[in-house]
Amino acid sequence: MLKKLARYVNPFSLLASLSAEQQVCAVSFDNGRYLIVASDFYPVSWQTIADRLLTCSPYNKPVPFTHGIVAVVSYDDFSPTVVDKQPSLFFKIDNALIFDLYQQNVWQSGNGVSFDRLLAVDNWQPLIIKEDKEDHYLATVKQVIDDIADGRYYLLNFLRFFHLINPNHQQLVARLSNSDAGYRAVIRYGTTSIYSFSPEHFVSLKYHDGKTQLSCSPIKGTVACVADRDRDLAAQRWLMNSKKDLAELHITIDLARNDINTIAHTTHVTEPAHLQSFATVHHLVARIEATLHEEVTFGELLTALCPAASISGAPKREVMQAIASYEKQRRGFCMGNIFCLDQDSGQLDSSVLIRTIDGNTCAVGGGITLASDPEQEQDEITAKLRFLTATRTRKYLT
Repeated sequence: MLKKLARYVNPFSLLASLSAEQQVCAVSFDNGRYLIVASDFYPVSWQTIADRLLTCSPYNKPVPFTHGIVAVVSYDDFSPTVVDKQPSLFFKIDNALIFDLYQQNVWQSGNGVSFDRLLAVDNWQPLIIKEDKEDHYLATVKQVIDDIADGRYYLLNFLRFFHLINPNHQQLVARLSNSDAGYRAVIRYGTTSIYSFSPEHFVSLKYHDGKTQLSCSPIKGTVACVADRDRDLAAQRWLMNSKKDLAELHITIDLARNDINTIAHTTHVTEPAHLQSFATVHHLVARIEATLHEEVTFGELLTALCPAASISGAPKREVMQAIASYEKQRRGFCMGNIFCLDQDSGQLDSSVLIRTIDGNTCAVGGGITLASDPEQEQDEITAKLRFLTATRTRKYLT
């Protein structure tokens, strides 16, 4: 059952009103246009959904997701080199509210979620953040560059880990409400607590001309936004012409295409690099499109594509071994993916879990290439971390 509700509320007010004990699965998709909010959901086993065929069909619903599967995939689950794996989570959602944030409409699927006890989303307070390991980043980046020079690999995504001191739910929801990230999420289930401020689309599946079309949008290349307009435009031009950042993106495109080619055909790059701007950073983004093979299962898609090219490196297996040896801890849900699979149409959308808080931990990093400068890589992390430290994180209101 799907019905449009007469009353619209800010969904982040709804999220802020939840008690500390209440579970919730809230995931935005379609580059931030829609937000699913479900408090009535239940876990399903990987075995029950892994063999589901991914075939999209035409649909005439006003929203692209009403009920189905939300998969929260950890980086570790698909890394052959991590022993202490963070198990992925798979949820079945039958009852939800689906918000169209652009049109300010809301639909109820099943029994929906109550609007009772709403709070104002105004708990905008400084977050106290401490780096877990403070002395080894620059030395490790230099070692990674030496590895690349020796021919061990071409590109490695290396992280710094940060610890949030007593993060408050309302405080984090307030930041999410004011974030212009396209793939925000709040997931609380059992001991799991995830707040994602991700700007990165992963893969989508949609129906087109009788076939299931796949698209992927990897992000690589970053420069900080500048308050002065002329200097900010100069920073954007610098990024669009940065040989290092373009090389980083093109290596990631090649890796993503290689992964996609195992489950799809007619793979081509429709946009090799375009600029995407947010309140605190500018990114380089590419777009890859392909036609999914017939009878590809959900399990085969995850096995082929995860971990994402943009959070691993090339060649993937060798890089994952190096990441495990250098970071010496599991990435968990600080890196990974969230998938939304609609039960009726087979449409799928997903994000890359970057700029994501898993419990009290947040990891921020970047791609290291032969042309990397360790000090500049450190500055890039500082710019990316502004999603938690900046006083303003939204360029526009939806």
